[in-house]
Amino acid sequence: MLLFSPKKLKITGLSILFFALSSSSFAQARKWTLEECIVHALENNIQIQQSKISQKISEQNYLQSKFTVLPNLNGDASHSYNYGQRIDPFTNEFATERVRSNSLSISSSFTIFNGFQTLNSIRQNEANLSISKYDLQQIENDVSLNITNFFLQILFSKEFL
Repeated sequence: MLLFSPKKLKITGLSILFFALSSSSFAQARKWTLEECIVHALENNIQIQQSKISQKISEQNYLQSKFTVLPNLNGDASHSYNYGQRIDPFTNEFATERVRSNSLSISSSFTIFNGFQTLNSIRQNEANLSISKYDLQQIENDVSLNITNFFLQILFSKEFL
């Protein structure tokens, strides 16, 4: 599954290379090597940054799915005072003083079996993490190849002139 079309990659790569070469001729007056162009493109390409973020999201989803097999534990505590004439819940008599009550609770749950849904979810998120890693490598390779191609085209055009 391709997230970005080759045309978008080519346009992005060309614009980065054009920006790099034009800024070097106007502002910096320095020449860019092919390696510098590729490193600059890999560090600043929006598609690569989006793919890195997508990979981090996949990592977090994978970790979260692994943690769903653990039991959960919940606790609650409350303390209250009641004033005025009330029925004391402990003695069942009228009380005109304050009545103090405390409540504590702890609950835990653990899924014993859910039809392998949790296990399959972990496997799916692990596969999604692998896919996102390969997508990032694919985009980085495409950007590097496009920058190299554009760089060679510029050199060829320069030589041709």
